[in-house]
Amino acid sequence: MGKFYAEVEGMLVTEPESRTVSGDRVVMSARLATTERKKNKEGEWENGNTIFLTVVDFNESLMDFVKKDIVVVKGRVSLNKWTGKDGTEREEWKLFADEITEFTHIPRT
Repeated sequence: MGKFYAEVEGMLVTEPESRTVSGDRVVMSARLATTERKKNKEGEWENGNTIFLTVVDFNESLMDFVKKDIVVVKGRVSLNKWTGKDGTEREEWKLFADEITEFTHIPRT
């Protein structure tokens, strides 16, 4: 099965959290929201759909960021699906970070 890699620009909507796994390995995570931007018929930019991903970071790069920071995350995307206790089908998109950087705005022309 192939791997799906992406570069996502978005806002951290939760504070990064860390936990220790496998004895001494630290993994950090935070929720990231990204909103599609598109031009309407009048040629003006408008917001489209927003998606939420859980960023999973084994490199502790998230330690440099806080909620509401705008970041760019590069990494492997994975979709987890499960059935909740109430019988509802659920899914969560995860982005396993290879690199996390502060977003630097480049004006659109």
